[in-house]
Amino acid sequence: MLFDDGWLRSQKGLGKPFKKVSKIQREYNISYGAATKQHVRATLTQCIKEANRYEDSEVFIWIFNHGLGDFEQQLTGGKVGERSAVFLWDNILYDDELGTLLQSSKSKKTCVIVDACYAGGFADKTIFNLPTLPSLRSQVPKEGRVIISSTSKFRTGIAILDVGPLFSNLWFEGLKTKNADGFKSGFLQTGRVPTILFKDGQVSAEEAFYYARYLLRSAQSLRRFRSMQPQINDQYPSNGILQNNAGLILGE
Repeated sequence: MLFDDGWLRSQKGLGKPFKKVSKIQREYNISYGAATKQHVRATLTQCIKEANRYEDSEVFIWIFNHGLGDFEQQLTGGKVGERSAVFLWDNILYDDELGTLLQSSKSKKTCVIVDACYAGGFADKTIFNLPTLPSLRSQVPKEGRVIISSTSKFRTGIAILDVGPLFSNLWFEGLKTKNADGFKSGFLQTGRVPTILFKDGQVSAEEAFYYARYLLRSAQSLRRFRSMQPQINDQYPSNGILQNNAGLILGE
């Protein structure tokens, strides 16, 4: 878990620091560090090294932070011809840098979520499921991977002080409640309501995406966030329309 300065703060995060995140008692093993580029590189390198030891390894990477863009250019965020990127504590991480860091990974079961403004480039997507230019490919999507961004390359996202990033919360909700069971891609990957035919009691990373995407498009309470346009690049278990229908079940 890589954070900014590692402190819990009063007033919903806007006040004074009162407790170190690392001091919170957990029921599982966890290590903390500052979200610097050096620590990101070291953490991912160690993760990949461990994962490559096993043929059935599973890798899950979740990134939530501010994304790099121009808020004054509302149509594209200034991202035409530019790469998607997220801010770290001390630097910026571009989509192709993440692709380079993941290049040596042999895991055939990998899910990456980037919840940030203008993040579509991490999934090699612009908007409306359209691909980025070949010269701007991130190399993050590969066979055995499901790459998800909370926004298109041209749109902003949203985080709420009380609960955190909206898209990630909807995605995790779909998994934990199993309400996402059976959701499919629908038109332009916007998600569609499942039928009993597609429900199997399990929820894949893709189904959770389509569930969150569908809610953002259809729920009246979320209508002001419809412009986020989450994107997905699904290459699990293999690349190709007829070879990526299995669904990546996390923790299986």
